[in-house]
Amino acid sequence: MATALLALLGLPGMVQATPDNYLQHNQLNTNLVSLLDDEVSISFAGGDVDYSTLPSPLVAPYLNLYYGTFLLTGATAARNFKFPGACTFRRFFINASGQTITVKIGTSTGYALANGAAAMLYANGTDVFDGSGSGAVTSVAGRTGAVTLAYADIAGLGTAAEQNVADFLVAANDLSDVGSAATARTNLGLGTAAVLDVAASGNASSTQVVKGNDSRLGSSGVFVRTAYSGSGTIAATTNLAQANSGSAIALTLPAAAAYGCGPMWLMNINVGTATFGPAGADTIQGGSVAIASGGPSVMLVSDGVDNWATF
Repeated sequence: MATALLALLGLPGMVQATPDNYLQHNQLNTNLVSLLDDEVSISFAGGDVDYSTLPSPLVAPYLNLYYGTFLLTGATAARNFKFPGACTFRRFFINASGQTITVKIGTSTGYALANGAAAMLYANGTDVFDGSGSGAVTSVAGRTGAVTLAYADIAGLGTAAEQNVADFLVAANDLSDVGSAATARTNLGLGTAAVLDVAASGNASSTQVVKGNDSRLGSSGVFVRTAYSGSGTIAATTNLAQANSGSAIALTLPAAAAYGCGPMWLMNINVGTATFGPAGADTIQGGSVAIASGGPSVMLVSDGVDNWATF
């Protein structure tokens, strides 16, 4: 009878049954179980064994009601043992076929059972896994049951794991994603110098930073002293103008715009009076500065535009 049923269904080693007739025909099923409990031999000599085209409700009862062993034999190359999609079972498989046999549910990756290996395989309706309990996970990060991990459960993450990605700077943005550039400059101690322009060439203007090669500075970065033995215009590169003549002379200051924003010192070591006046439309506090021979030096400050103030 079992053979006729097997032939009818085309399932080698499997007999049609349902939970209902299992209960109604207990004696018959007891006999069938005795046939299946020991071992069901499946040959792969002709290629893959494919039950995947059969409805899962037709195949599943045999895999779940009867707990006999599947003995896989006769493979001449790696083979597949395919079951219908959505099929669930827990069966013991022994691979004595000489080749690797992959047990699959539908088109799943399946479980590859090496030649000579044996395993209790579990199908969850989607894929096939080792259900023997060997190497089963008993806890995760010291937790058991329904595990919900916290950052602190995973060693080595530190506090970075608790930050949103938006809290980090992206290297490719070249610091453009800093929350506040002004605050960052303050924290770095840069002050206002960080936002001032530097002249690409030549002397700095009143809104730029003076570079070390500004012509108004000496090669060592100190003020430039120029001595004048006759009347004329003081060079815009001079920071200390020294009248040095045998008689009174008149000197004209450089244009404030050309000189830039900054101080200039005036002194007279001449035997006569040295008079210093503004250039063009520039103005100077008091109209002009006169220093008697050997008199005290005077400091003027240019506003970098058109005016000089005395100190």
